[in-house]
Amino acid sequence: MESKEHKKEPNKEVPKYRVKGRFNNRNDKNTEIHPQDKLERTILEHDLRGRHKYTEHNNKHALVDEEKLKLRKSRFSNDNKNYKSTKVQYGYVSRGEDNRLQKSHSERLHFFNHIVNSFIRYSNANTASDLSRDFDRFISKSDIPPDDSAGILEEPTIDSILNNLRKLREALLHERANAFTKKVFLFSIRVSVNMGHYQTYIPSITYLLHSNNSLLLEDVEKQEIATILVLHTAHFNEENSKALQLYFKYINPSEIKTMKILKSWINSDYYNWIQYYNSETDNGKAFVMKFGLPRMAHHMINAINKSYFSFKLKDFQDIYLPNGLSYAQLSDKYKTNWKLDNDTIIVRERHIR
Repeated sequence: MESKEHKKEPNKEVPKYRVKGRFNNRNDKNTEIHPQDKLERTILEHDLRGRHKYTEHNNKHALVDEEKLKLRKSRFSNDNKNYKSTKVQYGYVSRGEDNRLQKSHSERLHFFNHIVNSFIRYSNANTASDLSRDFDRFISKSDIPPDDSAGILEEPTIDSILNNLRKLREALLHERANAFTKKVFLFSIRVSVNMGHYQTYIPSITYLLHSNNSLLLEDVEKQEIATILVLHTAHFNEENSKALQLYFKYINPSEIKTMKILKSWINSDYYNWIQYYNSETDNGKAFVMKFGLPRMAHHMINAINKSYFSFKLKDFQDIYLPNGLSYAQLSDKYKTNWKLDNDTIIVRERHIR
């Protein structure tokens, strides 16, 4: 057998790549850089640049956060120049404007007395308002503070009174509820419900009905605010099932008037609902029911349109006309298309064949 001869391969020119100690001879111009070296160097440099940018980004955010903290701290400082030094001017805790009321019970008490005096002054200036007639319902006589009219620099308005009450309530939220807290929140509810300002009375009622806070309430107080919540849920939110749940949860079953109102509302019984609305002596409850007046007025008008050709004006006013509206106002607001002929309302013309 012939032996196979090993053929020598021709010598290949070995590239001058650095394999060992790849980064030891970077400055040697005669040494070429291995492609793998280039890739690793690129990755390393990219990683270093990325870390540098990440650090810069974090540092910028840290500076911004530090500036925000300084600004917030300056807002809460007693040296804040945005508010006058007088005790009756405060900012909102929720906006980071002022926290003096959070720190001092005496300032909270003084501020509440100032708010009550502002409310008394407003009520006296608006003798036609229902507020002056029902003042005893807002706060007991024993809680009426000494007159400090001299400290009231501007003529109070309902908006200013409600805003100040909000500032005081915000300052109380961080503490455990007590008798003073109850007094402030009940006063807020009673004032705001008479203005139809649900943005105030709904969160205030929810706060007081909380399981822990409700222990502070007397039964009559609990019934008072729970009834407002039930009527609001039905007439404003139109959530009848939820209104019934709240009724059975909070209201004494012996208090049947609220249930009668709910039944007439749910069944679109405009006749009985208007009777309850017109006979309601509690101004706050009447204000809440008023949210449902447009719906019930439309039911009434549609029923009369289908049932009558004519109606005596006096009978209509005695039976169907809601409080606070004249016949002309109701006809104009709800577009009845009825005609008034002396003392008779012509609902629709008779077609004689």
